[in-house]
Amino acid sequence: MGSLLLNTQRTLFVSFLVTIFTLSDSQIQYTEANLHNRRATPLSRIEPTQAKPPSHPVYDFARNLFLETTELNFNKEENVLISPFSIRAILGLTYLAANGRTAQEIRDALQFSSEPERLISGLGKHMQQTQAQAGQSFLFKVGNGIFIQEGAMLNKTYSDIALNKLYSKVTNVDFRNTKKATREINDWVRRVTANKIPDLLPPSSLSPETSIFLGNALYFSGQWEKPFDGSVPEMESKFKLISGKEITTPMMQIESTFGYAYISALQSVGISIPFKDHRFEFIILKPDGSLRELENLMKTYPLNNLASDIKAYKRNVVLKMPKFKLDVNYDLVNVMRQLGINSLFDPSLVDLSGLTKGGEHHKVSRIIHRTSLDVNEDGATAAAASGVEIYPISSPSIFAVDKPFVFMINDRLTGPVLLGHLVNPLESSMTY
Repeated sequence: MGSLLLNTQRTLFVSFLVTIFTLSDSQIQYTEANLHNRRATPLSRIEPTQAKPPSHPVYDFARNLFLETTELNFNKEENVLISPFSIRAILGLTYLAANGRTAQEIRDALQFSSEPERLISGLGKHMQQTQAQAGQSFLFKVGNGIFIQEGAMLNKTYSDIALNKLYSKVTNVDFRNTKKATREINDWVRRVTANKIPDLLPPSSLSPETSIFLGNALYFSGQWEKPFDGSVPEMESKFKLISGKEITTPMMQIESTFGYAYISALQSVGISIPFKDHRFEFIILKPDGSLRELENLMKTYPLNNLASDIKAYKRNVVLKMPKFKLDVNYDLVNVMRQLGINSLFDPSLVDLSGLTKGGEHHKVSRIIHRTSLDVNEDGATAAAASGVEIYPISSPSIFAVDKPFVFMINDRLTGPVLLGHLVNPLESSMTY
C-alpha cells in the first residue's frame, strides 16, 4: 500500500452514456381495432429448477448497480437510466491506481475474484470491442479521458496501462482556471458523444483544487433489425403509472418474430428486440405485478441468462411500446457506498497512491454519471438457459407495454450497455 501524504487533493470522476436509436419505416400497416382481434399464440414459460444457473461478474455488477440506483430513487417514482459498461470502465481506471482496502472494495463491487491483471485485461478487451469496424450498421464509441493538472505527472505504470490497454487519452489542463478546464472537458465529451451531451459540466462544477478528472463517455447508435411502422399515424394509448393514474402517451407498433417468453422466476413477460447485426438487443421485462416486485425478484436472478432465456423461444408478436426520451444526471457516490465502495470517498482511508508519480493522496469528491436515451421508430445468438424447463401456456400475440417496465440494451460481446426502468414515458429529464 502506498503511503498516505497529508496534502489531500481532489479527484473528480465523471461517467455517462448517450444512446441514440435510428430506425427506418416498416411495410406493415395496422389500425387500432385489428390489433385487438388477433389469435392467441403459445408463449413459452421458463420455469426455474433446483439447479442454480451460474452467474457472471459483468452481469452481476450490472444488476447490483441498477438495483441500488433504483432503491435510492424509487420513492420518487421517476425513471431510472444507468450504464453498467460506463461505470465499469470508470471503476477500472480507478482500480488501476488503487491499493489496499480501496482496491479490494472496487474488486468486490465488480464481482471479480481472480488476479488483478485479468480484471484489467478483461476491461481492455471490452474497450477494444467498442472500436469501430467497417460495415457496421451501428456505432458503439467509447472513450476514457484523464485530465491532469499542468505540471503533475501520472505514475508511469498507470499511464502505460491506461493508454495501451484501456484506450485512455491523457490531457493536461489548468484546473486553477476553472472556466477553461470546464470548457476543455465539455469539448471532449461533445466529441465522443457526437454533440448529444454538449455541456456535461456547468461553469461552477469544478474547483480550483481539483487535481485530476477521470471520465468515460459512451455513444451508441443502432438501427432496429426490423423497423417499427412509420407509415401509420402515431397512436395514442394508455399507460398506467405506479400511482395507478393513467396517462395517454405515443405508442409505436410492429408485427414481427421476436424472442418472447414468460420468465417465471421474475413473474414477467420478456421480449427481445434485435438491432441489425444481432450484436445488440433491446430487452423489455413487463411484470405481472408491480415494478417493485419485479426488481425484488431480480436480486437473485442471474441476469446473464436473461437474453438466452428469452431469445430461445421465437413467436410472432404484435408489439406496442411507448416512444420515450430520457436524460438523467446522477451523482453516484451514495450508490457506490451501497455497493461497498466507501474508502474511496474518505480522505483518511482512500489509497490511490498509484495514480501520480509522487504518490500523492487523492480523494474522490463526486462521481457524475450522465445518461441519455431516445427510443423511437427510427432506431432505438443463443442457447436455452441452463437449468430450466419449458411449459407451453396460452397468451395473446399482442404484447402491449402499457405499465412500468425494466429494460436493458445488451451487447453479446461486452454485456449490459444500459439498464433502466420506465415509470412515465412523458417525463424526460431528471437530476439526482
